[in-house]
Amino acid sequence: MLKLCSYEVFLFIRSAMQLGTIILSVYLFIVSLAPNFGGSELLKLPVLIQHYLQHCKETRSLSVEEFLRVHYFQDNGPDSDFRKDTQLPFKSMDAMVHSHVVVIPFALPEFSFKPVAVTVNKLYTPLRLPILNQMLASIWQPPKA
Repeated sequence: MLKLCSYEVFLFIRSAMQLGTIILSVYLFIVSLAPNFGGSELLKLPVLIQHYLQHCKETRSLSVEEFLRVHYFQDNGPDSDFRKDTQLPFKSMDAMVHSHVVVIPFALPEFSFKPVAVTVNKLYTPLRLPILNQMLASIWQPPKA
């Protein structure tokens, strides 16, 4: 039987939490870039490969670029395999709404305000310069004729 000390358990839990944090951060980053993107579209990739191989059997000289151009960038309208075309990834518009809410619970600190009495012993006035006062006072006088 393997005995683990509490420090080894602590290190294991800490590394598991760090890994979980990294995975969650990457997931939230990817979802924030494409909010309507669902992982369900990635699950349709085998359908895309199977459909491409089926087209390759029919047309030997079909390249991947041409296949993608025909199925994603050209509007050919309904054809013989239209039903399979709509099952390809990113071909149908599913109504998906993702909402991620992160709640961080914390205790609000309690504030208590106590009145403080302040006494002023001397009143400080701004520096008085006679020349500066005359210049500033002349600005507010009405124009003289």
